[in-house]
Amino acid sequence: MALAWPAPTAAEVDFFMTTAVTGRVELSPEQRGHILENVVARIRGTIESRDDVPLSLDPNSVPPEGWQHAIVLTVNALVAAQPGIGFVLKEAFDKMVERAEEWLLMIARSEIGVTYPVEPIEAEASDGGLVRWTSDSRIETAAI
Repeated sequence: MALAWPAPTAAEVDFFMTTAVTGRVELSPEQRGHILENVVARIRGTIESRDDVPLSLDPNSVPPEGWQHAIVLTVNALVAAQPGIGFVLKEAFDKMVERAEEWLLMIARSEIGVTYPVEPIEAEASDGGLVRWTSDSRIETAAI
């Protein structure tokens, strides 16, 4: 079943942080956005490496089942960027980070499926290979 992939936002990270962290992490919105972009890129890269499910056209989106993991991994990176703030995390948050990392490993090992996106990046056949369009680059891979 195809579903729209949500795009986690910095505002959602801020909301999650208020429930997971007591105190403020002193990073600018640009810094938070940059860390979120890196986490989303990591998730999308892991999914793309499998070659069984295309990515969503929206470069900021992750599969629905990965939305919370994206937020948790972003908050974890934000907290790690602030010396001495790790002690304020709730014990449950550590478990959430562990589950998010395990989810990514299971994706990488093809142990679990990924929701097919409503608007996938198109792939088309070419002479002896597959053409995958990603952003402005054209990448040819050998046909399987």
